[in-house]
Amino acid sequence: MLLASELKFNKAMDLMRRPQTRLIQTNVSNKPTYYVVPGGRVSDDVAKQIIIHPRVRAAGDAMWPGLSQTWQIG
Repeated sequence: MLLASELKFNKAMDLMRRPQTRLIQTNVSNKPTYYVVPGGRVSDDVAKQIIIHPRVRAAGDAMWPGLSQTWQIG
C-alpha cells in the first residue's frame, strides 16, 4: 500500500543519485521500514526495487556481517 507520504520508485531513484544519499532500513514495531535519506519513506516494494537495481550496492555498515541496513548508488 502506498501512503501519501511515501516516495514512488522514480522519485526515490532520482534522490538516490545524489551524493551521500542512502536507502536505510529501520525497524518499527519489529517490522522493517525503509527510508531514502534525505528524502522520505518508501514502501517495501519500492525498497526491494531499489535494492535489486544494478547500480545500487550495500553500504556494508550493518551490525551483523552480510545483513546490510543501508544501500547507495555506487
